[in-house]
Amino acid sequence: MGAVSDVTMASSRARVPARLLGLLDALAKDTDACEAEVKRTGSGLAKRNFVRALFAWIEAVSYLMRQHVLREACTEVLTEKSMPTLLAASERSFYIDGKGDVVEQPLKTRTSNLLLFSLKSFAERLGLSLTVDKGGRNWQAYTQALEIRDRLTHPKASEDLELTERDIEVVREAKGMIIGYIAVFSRPSLVAHINEMSQEAKANGIWRQLTLTEDDLKRFGVGEAPNQGPAAGG
Repeated sequence: MGAVSDVTMASSRARVPARLLGLLDALAKDTDACEAEVKRTGSGLAKRNFVRALFAWIEAVSYLMRQHVLREACTEVLTEKSMPTLLAASERSFYIDGKGDVVEQPLKTRTSNLLLFSLKSFAERLGLSLTVDKGGRNWQAYTQALEIRDRLTHPKASEDLELTERDIEVVREAKGMIIGYIAVFSRPSLVAHINEMSQEAKANGIWRQLTLTEDDLKRFGVGEAPNQGPAAGG
């Protein structure tokens, strides 16, 4: 698994509609092309295009995961416990207006919160209890990259459009995090192994969580083929 366009989820398992796979593929190819241009020219335009293309791909991945969760939830008996997840996956919320009527409105939440929900709820569908360390390097790389994206899409000064090599490295690490999670989700044997390790740790009173090491982030982030999947770190 190397470049973004090489990353695919097991469609037979997730039953992903062809239109969503087509969208994901197109955005992945855009991301790879933009990143190649960054490596070739190093121009400011190429860097900005890479950041914009990557986050379009990340948001498509996040949406695809929510759609899978929604489709799966709709095939099951609706319970009071499952209802919040179904509504969140559908990106809808409701309130009662002054007439006493129930009114539907789009779900409003932070982009980072929505990605967290997508990762955790999708993992749960695979039988994987996912805890994201928001203080760790993985999530920090994503939040820093998101700030860079926001600076580009809502510039207040010309300086906001300038990207350093460090900025691009952070964005690549965010890409690596997403690819790393997909690498886990798309391998049932790896999910089973992680669950086995987690259960063993709990039985011994040890807390373990899934993390991507610095080497994992670099391999996934810069597009080099990894030797193995993400590690389950303590």
